Amino acid sequence: MPKVYLILALLLFPFAVRAVSPDSTAVYELKSKRIGINTFSMYSFLAGADSLNAKQVLRYYLFQDHLYNSVLPENRFTREDYFANLEHSWRFRPKWMLQERFLYQNNRASQASVSSLTGQLHFTPNPLFDWQTSYSVFAGVKRDARSLFADTGPEYGGTLTVSQYQPELLKSAGGSIFFSQASLAPRQFQRLLADARYEKQFGAYGSTSLRAEYRRNRTEDYLSGNVQRIQSDTLAIYGNGTYVATEQLSFRSSNYLALPARAFSYRGITENASRPTDSRYEQFELVTLQEAIFKLPKLQAGAQLGYKERNRRYNNDRDKPKDLLQNTTSWGLNLTYLFTEKHSISSQAQGELLRVNTPSNQNNEDRDEALYQGRIVFTSRWLPGFRTNIGLVGTYKQYVFIKAVQTAENYTERSLHYEPGFIWAPGRFSWEAQMQVQANYQVRDLSTEQLKNRANRTFNQTHQLRYDLTRNLALQLEYYRRENRLGLLNWDNFSESPLDTTISNSLAFFVRKGITGRKMQTSLRAGYRYFEQRIQGKAGFSDQGQTPTQIYLHNITRQHGPELSYECHTHKGLRIYTSFWLQRLHTFKAYRQTDLPYLGTTYSPEELQQQTKAWYPYFDVSVHWALRFSGYRSRRI
Repeated sequence: MPKVYLILALLLFPFAVRAVSPDSTAVYELKSKRIGINTFSMYSFLAGADSLNAKQVLRYYLFQDHLYNSVLPENRFTREDYFANLEHSWRFRPKWMLQERFLYQNNRASQASVSSLTGQLHFTPNPLFDWQTSYSVFAGVKRDARSLFADTGPEYGGTLTVSQYQPELLKSAGGSIFFSQASLAPRQFQRLLADARYEKQFGAYGSTSLRAEYRRNRTEDYLSGNVQRIQSDTLAIYGNGTYVATEQLSFRSSNYLALPARAFSYRGITENASRPTDSRYEQFELVTLQEAIFKLPKLQAGAQLGYKERNRRYNNDRDKPKDLLQNTTSWGLNLTYLFTEKHSISSQAQGELLRVNTPSNQNNEDRDEALYQGRIVFTSRWLPGFRTNIGLVGTYKQYVFIKAVQTAENYTERSLHYEPGFIWAPGRFSWEAQMQVQANYQVRDLSTEQLKNRANRTFNQTHQLRYDLTRNLALQLEYYRRENRLGLLNWDNFSESPLDTTISNSLAFFVRKGITGRKMQTSLRAGYRYFEQRIQGKAGFSDQGQTPTQIYLHNITRQHGPELSYECHTHKGLRIYTSFWLQRLHTFKAYRQTDLPYLGTTYSPEELQQQTKAWYPYFDVSVHWALRFSGYRSRRI
């Protein structure tokens, strides 16, 4: 309960100081919905800034996020997070500013909470030789609670920033250093960030930028009667550049190099604690992407070439099996051509090769993954109210383990997508339809693993129809269908045996009424929604004293009921959306019996007759309110 009172106090504190202040803004947002039969979520935050006077500003940010599961016997809040940040700034001199900050964070799922109260002093002197500098120091008290332990101690640190901008030379440079330490005996927390950057613009021909960064972080936590220290050090370099060769041709380059290192050490805090072995690893990371862009009035084309590398090596023999050498090479091509103002074609092609090497003989995860994909889309506008699009996508993927012990998992996967669609809007009537036909075939490489070959075919279609009876009254019809058919694949004969089929249908009809006023716009939607899902497969029918026989089983789920939604927009920044679906849930089984014997999962007559009927109210509520009080004078309560 103290936590609840704290959140309420923080919510009311800004308004208790000033009822309405000049140049004050605030944003409030709330989202709450029923996700499933037993799962509910609620999320809200309040953020704002209140100018107390010409020199003082109060900023606040309050946040909470809950996920509730009613079926759990205890600890039903699987996620329960709270966060509060309250900051007061006072510029008591033109170059000096004082900040007080209160921070509170609580995560109930991990039984961890952090709170701190600090004061920070800022000083910004006059520029020196075109260099602008800024200094700040802070100190305060921090409390960190984990599981059964709660530690409190001092926290302090500082920041130094320098920057230079020379517009006549089209270049800028800068750097910063940040340091903080918290002594929460027996734990210590340290953080050091340093970076330097340089940017240069070469007129209209291009630009370049370079940034170097060093990060050092020490975190300590409790682990099975020990204090675990995680020490991380990272040196990173970023280099980017652009070059405009002509009005039609340009190049871009993005590069990243990092040398991270992590060390894990332990010290016991109880007599019977078992101390884990210390470990450390060093890593090499490289990411580079080169791009070429070509533009003409009717043609746009681009090419990309990328390379990624990540090498990780541990320093002790126990962790050597986790050593990893990984690199990825990728390329991409894209082209868009405009035949006329009404017809265009676009295509994309990409390839990627991933190589994973584990130097240890105890690790068998060495593998290669190759991916190739091509896409082509043709878009047309035949009439002002009629547009079509046709897309075709092909994908080829190969998954190969290098070591013999894992070769049974090697496979090749081929897939083909066909995606047509259209939009027809002649006057008051509109019809938007999208379809997707997908075929996916996964084939094992070894002849002894052919029974694991799978074929997966999916058919999706979505239709949205609307008819405007008047300017503010409309009828809406929505239909969605999805078929997913999984089968055992015989690649040599290109045939399949059905294993599982899932068919889903959703149909909804609504009447929508809109009202436009001087201060507010609202809309009300009422209708009925129906959803059905059928899972088809084979099972066994088992009666007492009889041999199980095969049945074709359908598991059917139906959800339907009236649905009502309301939406509101005001001219003062308030948006409200609510929806309510009174759902009738009905689950049951249907089957067709055969005389064939069956080995596998069986059902008795009583189990096949079981069904579930229940009512579930589904709701979705969201509120967004942006406030500004610049037109009022401040007054105290």
